[in-house]
Amino acid sequence: MQASVVEAPKPARKRRKPLLLGAALIAIAAAGWFGAEWWQANRFMVTTDDGYVGGNVTPLAPRVAGHIDQVLVEDNQHVSAGQPVIRIDDRPFKAALERAQASVQQKQSALDNLRAQISLQNSLIEQASA
Repeated sequence: MQASVVEAPKPARKRRKPLLLGAALIAIAAAGWFGAEWWQANRFMVTTDDGYVGGNVTPLAPRVAGHIDQVLVEDNQHVSAGQPVIRIDDRPFKAALERAQASVQQKQSALDNLRAQISLQNSLIEQASA
């Protein structure tokens, strides 16, 4: 008994050649596009694997504590030494100044009162010794 073996038809080389040619054209077009893109823009990009960014960071601290009322500079603005960069809310300090001035006036009135009493006592002593 002999069985007949059916062989699968071989793919035609005629179909393979245009596919390879199309793939090659697409690859060449893609390489050309990437090359043109690199030539126009990316060739000016400098890259490095061991680069670092340096900068100067200067800490700021106010002489007195308080809430910030106004910021007088913008981000990344160059400032000079002694240039004000913030304004602190001065209302608590004005209230403390007014309290201190009232206390000074009260103490001054008490001092004037004591001087008047000393003057009165001196005059009473002079009357008693006369």
